[in-house]
Amino acid sequence: MKRYRILTSILAVAAIAGLFFALNPSPPPTGPNILLIVVDTLRADRLEGTRDGKPIMPGLSAFAEDSMNFLAASTPCTWTKPAMASVFTSLHFDAHKVYFSVDPSSPEATEANALPPSLLTMAEYLKGNEYETGAIQTNGNMSSDFGFDRGFDRYDFFHDHPAEGITDKAITMMEEWSGPFFQYVHYIDPHNPYDPPQGYDKYFGPAPVLDDAEQAYVREQYMDYFWDAIYKTLGIKDSREIPPLSDAGKEAVRTLYDGEVRYADEEVSRLLSHVKKNHPDTLIIFISDHGEEFWERGSMGHGLTMYEEQLHVPFLLHGPGIEPIRVEAGVSTLDILPTVASYLGLEPKKFWQGRNLLDAAEAAAVPVFSKTRAAEPRSNIDLEAVVFDGYKYIVDAVSNKQFLYNLKNDPGELHNLLKEEPDIASDLAQRLKEQHAQDIELGEALRSTETSGKLSSELLEQLKNLGYVGD
Repeated sequence: MKRYRILTSILAVAAIAGLFFALNPSPPPTGPNILLIVVDTLRADRLEGTRDGKPIMPGLSAFAEDSMNFLAASTPCTWTKPAMASVFTSLHFDAHKVYFSVDPSSPEATEANALPPSLLTMAEYLKGNEYETGAIQTNGNMSSDFGFDRGFDRYDFFHDHPAEGITDKAITMMEEWSGPFFQYVHYIDPHNPYDPPQGYDKYFGPAPVLDDAEQAYVREQYMDYFWDAIYKTLGIKDSREIPPLSDAGKEAVRTLYDGEVRYADEEVSRLLSHVKKNHPDTLIIFISDHGEEFWERGSMGHGLTMYEEQLHVPFLLHGPGIEPIRVEAGVSTLDILPTVASYLGLEPKKFWQGRNLLDAAEAAAVPVFSKTRAAEPRSNIDLEAVVFDGYKYIVDAVSNKQFLYNLKNDPGELHNLLKEEPDIASDLAQRLKEQHAQDIELGEALRSTETSGKLSSELLEQLKNLGYVGD
């Protein structure tokens, strides 16, 4: 009888507890938040670089010292839309098939490549694992018109918005989540045209003295100068209408770019301080989508080459359990999604082409692949590259030329070793050929097809302002 009364009491307590938890459901799962920060068009050499004796990015440089810092990270493509498609899907260029922006040679330039609906995105994957998902976006190439909003509970777009406002909006959004969150924040400031806020334009000392014509092209009419040069580079124009900038003019452009980078550094650092104070259980991923050329190859901008000034990007991981270390092995931003899954203890998708980087310092070196066809379909660009074991091999499908560089001995990629190292070139050429075939096959298996999204006149104008669409 005594046992019976005890059992009855236990059952009664259990019933009451069950009723309590039914009326008061358990809180959503807690766990590491995920914060992906992208600073558009940020060259990797600016992270620890200086100008006029001043550090260009003191905040992020200090953050890198306390992070897993991938010193040889590459972007899967050297312009935004394909590069971020690879970040979001962990698929290579020819697997996700996000190739181009608008074709201005078309009578009605109203469509551009979009993310194929058959592909699982990072936001969809994390939302499926009970994460709240939000984005603060500033680059029109990542517009919801192109499918990049899939999986996000909120996808807030602010065209070309200054970094201060983006940090404010990111912090506000962050405080509205009730459970673990994945938040993506995309800063646009270093992107051309280079126009840093007042004070940052002269942060690194007075600008070089220029005549009135050059001063106008450096500041007010930079995009006119840019397109005149780019269309000559692409072969769309036979000759240039605007004379090349002097060395002083080019240095003035670089100084403005670094002013934008310095401003972005302060605002990203402010966001990082907020996260570390208020959300310490957060995995922070910091990258750029691509770099920027400043006449190293005679031109400027991005999306046009496979050289380091455009291909090499900063890549930092920071969070609980992440040991600060400098990793020299080659990696790709395509590796982010598998790394996040591993960090969270989630099952990775078999079709992801990236790898988990949490053990990259000890793992065997693997080849890293990239490709670009430039933003415009009419451009005469079709380049592929593979970086492996200190070498970079580039294939130009238009000219049928190949290039081989030893990145350690020749960081400026000035000496083509194709004839001097034929065995290495042959090995890398075969790896590139096999990877290309795998990408095509995987894209077909995933039902990935070239997909288009329609642009509003407003979005088209925004892309023109950023230099992704010419006349």
